[in-house]
Amino acid sequence: MSGKEIEYLGEITLCLRVDRKPIGFGSLLIQHQTSQAEIVGLYIDPEYRGKGYARQLIEELIKIAHNKGLNEVMITCELDDVTMNHLAESLGFSKWNKWVLRK
Repeated sequence: MSGKEIEYLGEITLCLRVDRKPIGFGSLLIQHQTSQAEIVGLYIDPEYRGKGYARQLIEELIKIAHNKGLNEVMITCELDDVTMNHLAESLGFSKWNKWVLRK
């Protein structure tokens, strides 16, 4: 692999359970060298959507990032995903190619 390197970014994955049933997941990729984190792989079971569970997962991932001293959290979503775009904006993310929360 000359000239190439593989870097472990660090990852935290949360599983949200309701009545012991896993209904959602979300991961935080941590880039220590830049003090940034990105929320990826967010999924909520369709039966449980629209009930605030995605917000809970995202808020917990943001809290973890801040507790680790990371000053920028990003979340990526499709621009035509109206629900996710609205949620990101309501959580204080700004649109900049990706949704970015700077705190």
